[in-house]
Amino acid sequence: MIGERSLQIFSEVYRTGSIRRAAEQLYVSAQSVSKTIRVLEEELGEPLFVRSAHRLQPTPRAARLQRQAERILREFALIRSDHSRQETPQRLRVYCTSGVPEYLGPDFAAAFAAAHPELLLYLVELPDRQAQDLLRRDGGGTAILSDPCDGNLFDSRPLFRCGYCLVLPQDSPLCALPCPGPADLGNMPLVGKGDEFQLYINQMQRFTPDRPGPRVVLETTSYHLAMQMAAAGQAIAFVPDFLAGRYAPAGTVVRPYPRAEQEKRFYLVHPRAGEPTPAERAFARAVRRFVTAQPESQ
Repeated sequence: MIGERSLQIFSEVYRTGSIRRAAEQLYVSAQSVSKTIRVLEEELGEPLFVRSAHRLQPTPRAARLQRQAERILREFALIRSDHSRQETPQRLRVYCTSGVPEYLGPDFAAAFAAAHPELLLYLVELPDRQAQDLLRRDGGGTAILSDPCDGNLFDSRPLFRCGYCLVLPQDSPLCALPCPGPADLGNMPLVGKGDEFQLYINQMQRFTPDRPGPRVVLETTSYHLAMQMAAAGQAIAFVPDFLAGRYAPAGTVVRPYPRAEQEKRFYLVHPRAGEPTPAERAFARAVRRFVTAQPESQ
């Protein structure tokens, strides 16, 4: 018989695409998770996952079961909390490209929670391609992404854009320049994003034998680590202007990077396979109002 715990384990495997990661999240053994999935498949008479090179891929039956499991697990939560007459908030998962949660910031998060107590906002940072894969797999959901999306699969609405800044060690010779450009970065130590991010690839392609590039000393998805290295005098951090303006640490100097060289655009993305839910529509309205109030990102 399929019970609550079986559905919890199944949902975690569905979310993570991994027996091992699901076991770690649930604090159980991988053998226990594997056995639960095997028993579910036997009871349903259909496979739920197909193993690929890097993750477990859910079957169409698993996608249907996941939608059912989310409703059932919410009902279990409501039953347990009935004595306090408090409804369990509906979790609204929004996939975000790197830096977006910091762009939205604490004021947006607090305002959204106050306006929508029935919703629990869950902002998940992922590379754009991974977020698109999850949206396509689920046939629904919402995201704020920067990579152009396939118009046949996704509805992408322009949301905001940003320029970039260099966060410099305070003793860097580039501090003397009002707006250092690519020609000034030759052989300078730089922290980069890594080739999972198309914008980073574009940045590096701007350097040629005639225009020598910086010396990349670290690739990381963490802008905060990059800025900490700048504060320690170890490297230059190349970060979105909204992050540099809000979070550049003491001991650094912020200089704008020529916008003609780099500009990042962000889109509100939803798969065309399904209609946005009321919760997703509420988020879209809230984030558009917030962006409208941020003239520096228009």
